Amino acid sequence: MATINQNGTAQIRDNFTEQELKSGSWDAPESWELSDATLDALEYLRQWSGEPIVVTSTLRTPLHNASVGASSSSQHLTGNAIDFKWADPQVHDEMVGKLRQGIVCSGEVDGIVWSTLYERLGGKGGGFGWYETFLHIDDRGEEGDDTIMWDLSNNKYDQFNMDTQFNREALTDVDYCGGAPQEGKKKPGLLRVLESIFGGGKYSEDGALSFVDRLITYLMVLFLGITATIIYKKTKK
Repeated sequence: MATINQNGTAQIRDNFTEQELKSGSWDAPESWELSDATLDALEYLRQWSGEPIVVTSTLRTPLHNASVGASSSSQHLTGNAIDFKWADPQVHDEMVGKLRQGIVCSGEVDGIVWSTLYERLGGKGGGFGWYETFLHIDDRGEEGDDTIMWDLSNNKYDQFNMDTQFNREALTDVDYCGGAPQEGKKKPGLLRVLESIFGGGKYSEDGALSFVDRLITYLMVLFLGITATIIYKKTKK
């Protein structure tokens, strides 16, 4: 485990410092431990892409974790997980597309990424989550385990549902280079908000996070709209 000091500036990996990796929790301890395997996987993705990566979440305290509606068993609670995105949105979409294509057709050049990630995670499989604006990676599991994968990208990148079963079949049993199972169209934002609230066990890691954020945004816009209307009516009197 790598020790992360909240106020530190040490270089933890070639492309990541303590300030880039520090916890975003307001009640985070002054120092805490972050998984070396997850860091190695993140560093590999940075080197593979050749493009800057922004870390969006590392350690979360129980209070912070609960406040964002994340799972009570989230890997962020133990310092085993990192959420990240490529700094340039266009580059991010391009790299995510390559990662997904590497699963669909593991024999292509981008398929090597996944075997290397598996090695960086100590052969434990780990966890990998697809979201609309970021990715999640952690080092859960035991040596020899399959990767636990979930897809909450709302078909932003393609029509596949890249969950654990899809990943297992694509990488070990089935050659999807000629085509893979499709999963329909994007869901409306309101429907996804409702699913985030009432979806229950479907969101096994941090699936509700982006949708809860969206709900808060909707409520804020509604509140500001009502407030503006009230003010406007009062000024007209």
